[in-house]
Amino acid sequence: MPLSLHSFQSLHIAITTETSTLTLWGTPEESVGCVLRGCVVLRVKQPTRLKGLTLRLTAKAKIHCIERPSLYAYPRHYKKHVSILSHEWLFLTSNPNGVEQFLPGTYRYPFEWAIPGNAPESVNDHLDGSLSYKLKAVAQRPHFHSNTTVYHPLTVVRYAVDTPLVACMGSRWEDTMEYNVSIVHPHVCRGDTMFVLFVLRPLQLGLKVRHLTWFLKEYTSFRVHGRTVHAESRVIRFNRDHQFPCLGRLWEKTQTVPIPRSSHAVRCDTVSDVFKIEHKLKYVVSLVDQQGRMMELRSSIAIVIVDEKQEGLPTYEHALGTMLYRPERQTGRGMMGDFSEEECVEPPLYA
Repeated sequence: MPLSLHSFQSLHIAITTETSTLTLWGTPEESVGCVLRGCVVLRVKQPTRLKGLTLRLTAKAKIHCIERPSLYAYPRHYKKHVSILSHEWLFLTSNPNGVEQFLPGTYRYPFEWAIPGNAPESVNDHLDGSLSYKLKAVAQRPHFHSNTTVYHPLTVVRYAVDTPLVACMGSRWEDTMEYNVSIVHPHVCRGDTMFVLFVLRPLQLGLKVRHLTWFLKEYTSFRVHGRTVHAESRVIRFNRDHQFPCLGRLWEKTQTVPIPRSSHAVRCDTVSDVFKIEHKLKYVVSLVDQQGRMMELRSSIAIVIVDEKQEGLPTYEHALGTMLYRPERQTGRGMMGDFSEEECVEPPLYA
């Protein structure tokens, strides 16, 4: 049970949640969202006066990237803080008398809110910015007393319901050659190895492959106030193969593309336009004909990098094996001391 705790002499305040990782299934258009549930817990050691108690959920994007508006334009720095969503719970509002007296005991304030299906995924420690969710609870004290505040971070992840088994791309390049590029399991985890099969069929006599070059590139973009900002792309992996076989009617070879394991080396894909990360495998086939003229075939194929493989939606067997959520038990036991259910009292309410 995730818990964040703050202690201030006579008052302890904590935020407990059913889970700190909220999972969205499917694309933003098809996802039904998920539910955030938790409880704000107050433990009062001695009579304490409070003016109010609030809880706020916020999602903010911080952008600090180098933007290149066009291919030949000079790069420029772009910095922006954007509020994505916000929701507030007012457990205690302003009392006409000014303050409310809390007797010693433990007070629970359950909360619940539906995260929309089009909510963006969390992005942490990215070179070009971040997108983070957090809960903030504030116990407002009377004058000359500091407010008691506690924060609780949340992570929003998204999983695709259906993932393709093979990504394939093929075409005819004028009267030079036909080509086909296929990837088994284009959804690949960090630290895994991806295998890419290149199949070439020459349409000219005397055609040879000088070398095959591929780049694994990461693209990041942001959607801010109706405007799309493209950060500079970066190369994750690079390789050049000078030993491509050129015998027979079909030339084929499998290229091995290792995916870095570190989250600093490569990020997972996101589908939200607010903070979008995507990857492409770009390749260049350099050819030479009988007359010594050189030509290049350039193309790319999209791949998806995920944190861990997810095989579809959870089964009913797994759902039946989970523990039911009970707000009355979200009291932060262990972190705030051992107390019984009888020790929990009803919070005072203003008339």
